[in-house]
Amino acid sequence: MSLDPQEQPTPLVSADFFQGAVARGLERMRLRLLDLTNRNRLLNFRHTKRSSLQIVNAVREFAYDRLRDGGEFHFASVPRPPRDLRHLPAKTYAESLGIPTSIEMPAAAQSTQLDSESSATRGSRRVLQTLHYPEDLEALLGRTAGAARLAIEETGVNMLYVVFGFLEWYESEDSEEPIQSPLGLLPLTFRKGDPDPETRAFRYFIQDSGEDVVNNASLQERLRRDFIELPEFDEDRGSS
Repeated sequence: MSLDPQEQPTPLVSADFFQGAVARGLERMRLRLLDLTNRNRLLNFRHTKRSSLQIVNAVREFAYDRLRDGGEFHFASVPRPPRDLRHLPAKTYAESLGIPTSIEMPAAAQSTQLDSESSATRGSRRVLQTLHYPEDLEALLGRTAGAARLAIEETGVNMLYVVFGFLEWYESEDSEEPIQSPLGLLPLTFRKGDPDPETRAFRYFIQDSGEDVVNNASLQERLRRDFIELPEFDEDRGSS
């Protein structure tokens, strides 16, 4: 009995092992484990209010360098509005207060004025601005901290990352909806601090876990297969 070549099962072990090319065999097996479909959040990331937190007005290089140097950050909320304005979304109220609301992170070369105006504040407070009211931010960070702790307890794997930039791309020239994929991912640790004196909401602090920056292997392989080679994440520059 013979099978049609198209129906031959995929070998469980790469033939490279039998030829002495162990490293190449391991790499081919690693690629087989990657999910290259749009179900993979590393390829088709969608921000959700329950599982991700977006930072606004952050200088990427400053935040990256400070974390890699062992520094901490905590998160700033949008101040509670007066009673007659509590129907406003946090982003809308932040705009009325002059708080920048763009999620586009300015590059260091383009942020000289921003650095000069806020370096003292960032140096003393070490905060990352969000677009959530205090109670909403506390709830989101509490859920995130709990999920991160549970992942380590159950699997031994840290699932908490800060993403420095997303690649926006289209599957084809006919595609109308862009896909957003994370680029470099820095593993973090979370700790719960004391309540903020002003808002009374608990502060949560993030710090570099000491692990290596994670390259998005799924994205690299998908682009290599369909389009171009994606360069490795440059740890010295905090970008690809």
